[in-house]
Amino acid sequence: MRIVVPHLYAWKSAKWINGLEFLDHEELGFWERNGYHRRGDPWSEERYSD
Repeated sequence: MRIVVPHLYAWKSAKWINGLEFLDHEELGFWERNGYHRRGDPWSEERYSD
């Protein structure tokens, strides 16, 4: 589950949320849109997307 908290996006320990959205498909987040791999498994060398 991904929680997006306005003005605290990517921070740890967000204490509240403004909304919750359930999707039937996967959307790329900030880091994935900027070249990082979706899963990022270090044992499979999945640092950057192709």
